[in-house]
Amino acid sequence: MKSIINLKAIVEALCMVNDETTAFYNTETGAIAFQSEYDSYDGIDTEEFDDAKYIALPTQRDIGEYGMMERFTETAQDERKREPLEVSLQGRGVFRRFKDTLIRMDLQTEWYEFRDAAYAEIAREWCERHGLQYESEDK
Repeated sequence: MKSIINLKAIVEALCMVNDETTAFYNTETGAIAFQSEYDSYDGIDTEEFDDAKYIALPTQRDIGEYGMMERFTETAQDERKREPLEVSLQGRGVFRRFKDTLIRMDLQTEWYEFRDAAYAEIAREWCERHGLQYESEDK
């Protein structure tokens, strides 16, 4: 019988993925391992990740945090908050400017709740796509 994945662990791993780091789920042990382009952070030979027992978690590109930021901005009911968020999404330095705007508009809590829910949905979809059973992130 396959083990049941704790969705919160998958979400936490997704939050750690970046341009240089990929996360993998070990279907035999249930452990999550991380690999950079040249090395494993968990002492695993990088060639081992090619084994069928490892399933790659979504990459940063798959996650699309910029799209999350756009969707969050669209949910802002108050025009005085939505407009500065929309402006923050333009040009270079978007991520830093967006976070600064969240702080200035006192929207950090709302953003992190929105982002966490989006990551949880990505994790659920990933589990379902790979036929993996999961338990609620609340457990």
